[in-house]
Amino acid sequence: INAEYMGDYYSEADLSEKQFKKKIALAQLAQYNFILVVGKEEEVNGTVNVRTRAAADKQHGQKTIAEMLTWFKQLMDEKPAGF
Repeated sequence: INAEYMGDYYSEADLSEKQFKKKIALAQLAQYNFILVVGKEEEVNGTVNVRTRAAADKQHGQKTIAEMLTWFKQLMDEKPAGF
């Protein structure tokens, strides 16, 4: 993901040769709130596959960058005061 698309969100990319399962497991251990997976299918479709830390095995499906950023904004707008 190009950093210019991410706006005010912090992001990292694991570009290592590790298998996807290992990369996801490491991201879970690092306790990232969202894990965005880009494989061959997502690359072709211009999407990301979204997983959350709270339900690491729960996938939220493929979203375009614009859809994902809209969803993130909605989540931020809905968060409780003082969070």
